[in-house]
Amino acid sequence: MMAATKAHIDVVRFLVIDCGADVNTKDNSGGTALMMAATKDYIDVVRFLVIDCGVDVNTKDNSGGTALMVAATVGHIDVVRFLVIDCGADVNTKDHYGRTALMVAATVAHIDVVRFLVIDCGADVNTKDNSGGTALMVAATGGHIDVVRFLVIDCGADMNTKDDY
Repeated sequence: MMAATKAHIDVVRFLVIDCGADVNTKDNSGGTALMMAATKDYIDVVRFLVIDCGVDVNTKDNSGGTALMVAATVGHIDVVRFLVIDCGADVNTKDHYGRTALMVAATVAHIDVVRFLVIDCGADVNTKDNSGGTALMVAATGGHIDVVRFLVIDCGADMNTKDDY
């Protein structure tokens, strides 16, 4: 499903509808066509794969990541909204490292995604990863002051939580 990485919706439709391409095929790292389209912000391809093809939005790659986590990592708020609101993607799903979509968005300072996941979706701001880290910790470590302020002031994130180090 390389066409999903290039926003060629007509090619994707042809391959799936006319040729019977398997939309659930995974690459060597467990990535799917949906994850590839989410990475590139190709909302039309994402919609087609989920709505028309019934792709499971909570499918995980080899490291436990989901399409939502991929979209949150690169800051594609429209894809994030669609996956959560329209498709029911689980905002508190964790990858093999214990990270959630909120944590990955906080790591790279995507404040719009962070706000959406917390305010609109109820993502848990105090969830810990496998090392005891939280969204606040990764945002602070990265020097992302807007995310830190939001998590502390608006969300009441626990500033006294300790990680495993």
